[in-house]
Amino acid sequence: MCTRKLSLKCIKTLLIVFNLLFVLLGLILVGLSCRVLFAHIPLFGPENPEVVHLGACTALAFGLILAALAFVGCIGAALDNRCLLITFFTVLCGIFMGGLVAGVLVAVFKDE
Repeated sequence: MCTRKLSLKCIKTLLIVFNLLFVLLGLILVGLSCRVLFAHIPLFGPENPEVVHLGACTALAFGLILAALAFVGCIGAALDNRCLLITFFTVLCGIFMGGLVAGVLVAVFKDE
């Protein structure tokens, strides 16, 4: 019984640590994309500012989603909140399935 409690504590600690790292990564991504969007400093040259703007907006959205989802997972693990953990894993599985479907669609329609 002691090893089961210890292993659950280890899993909980790892989930908190990894989610904190992903929160930090998401916030760094948000900060960098905001710098590109609002600094008005040409970072990549004046060739295609629309592409740079679109990429920064995409990175901003991805960073916000990543930080929010990781925060939900971290709080759910820290508080042992079943509802937050189920929400975290459901959204994570949905993102994984969406990526899998997108990959299959790209592979199927690569010639068109």
